[in-house]
Amino acid sequence: MATLQSGTSPGQRVKAGDLVLDRAKGAPITPIKKRVDGFAKVHRELVKAQAAAQKAVAAHVAQERKIGEADDAQDASVGELAGALVGAGAPRLKPFQGYSEHSPSDLAGMPQQKQARELVKIASKCAKHPDARVKKAASAARAAAEKLLAAEKPLAALARERSAAIAARDAIGPRWEKAFSALKRAAKSAEDDGATGLFAALFEVEGPARKKTTKKGE
Repeated sequence: MATLQSGTSPGQRVKAGDLVLDRAKGAPITPIKKRVDGFAKVHRELVKAQAAAQKAVAAHVAQERKIGEADDAQDASVGELAGALVGAGAPRLKPFQGYSEHSPSDLAGMPQQKQARELVKIASKCAKHPDARVKKAASAARAAAEKLLAAEKPLAALARERSAAIAARDAIGPRWEKAFSALKRAAKSAEDDGATGLFAALFEVEGPARKKTTKKGE
């Protein structure tokens, strides 16, 4: 049998702690109850902090995904507006001539926010174009740009919340490791004092399966 280890990540620590505390419910822990209670307290802190960190990470990732989707829509709207302008008689190589010094390829190479702000300017000017298709494309382009700018706004705050949640969780790690190790030592010590099988009940686990070796010719 192998001994349960704490692992190298918060998620592994949570799993290890959950297992030990679940086993403790049916084990004769009276000799080490104080240690079990102490570990349970810090483990609850870790579980709560891990959940908060996961939530913050998920929120940040989801917002980044929204921005990516908005950026794709914005890029598509640039092409649609350029196409509408060309269809209305604008030069194919310079469809934004008279509305912006930038070409569609220039916009594509800009950072997302800068591209969005420039597209809003272009779309606002194109909204006065006599061609109905250009007006429609300009309206869609402006909406796409404004959607991206709106999606960008909360990202910095979400990034700060993510970093803070991870830092708060990681700060608990050393205390959790100390309590986990102390509980192990207490269980072993209790065995020496007559609490036979206590350490095994809490910390022994099945080891990894061994691969069967075969001899040549078998």
